[in-house]
Amino acid sequence: MAAVNLALADRTADIEARLAIQNQTVAQLDRRIAQIDAAVEQSTRVGRPAGAVTIADQKRRDRADTVAERKPQAKVLASLQVEKARIDAERRRAEADVGPLRYLAELIDAPPTDLERPVRLLTLALVAVLDPMAVALLLAAAHTRRVRAHADHFFGMASYEQYDAHAPPRC
Repeated sequence: MAAVNLALADRTADIEARLAIQNQTVAQLDRRIAQIDAAVEQSTRVGRPAGAVTIADQKRRDRADTVAERKPQAKVLASLQVEKARIDAERRRAEADVGPLRYLAELIDAPPTDLERPVRLLTLALVAVLDPMAVALLLAAAHTRRVRAHADHFFGMASYEQYDAHAPPRC
């Protein structure tokens, strides 16, 4: 489990670093677009119509280029956010898988990060419960075999299957 947590932590750190860089890139492009819009608005507000039209045309082209540059960067940002959400969901699933073990660790006053002791105790409990049941099943099988052998001897048949073949049909 520790290896899974380390791998997820590494992937999360990588994604978060790439997200921060991509956020800065998209924010920088947004600022450039806002500056272009502000320049166009200011040139039209000043009242020089001929110069304003020239500046507005030039800035519109610059704005269109910046918007075109921003679109793929925004797509990359969105894909990184989706990847981060996927990693977070994987981490939550991994934590949910060890939830009962952490609860058991808390019951025995073990640190929640050290799950080896609770796993050993759980294994010991399973062995303590299931081994006697396995022994009981073996004893029952041996007893059934003895009963069948006694029935074969008593009825004079070679095997239980022959006895079963002569038995009345079951409803």
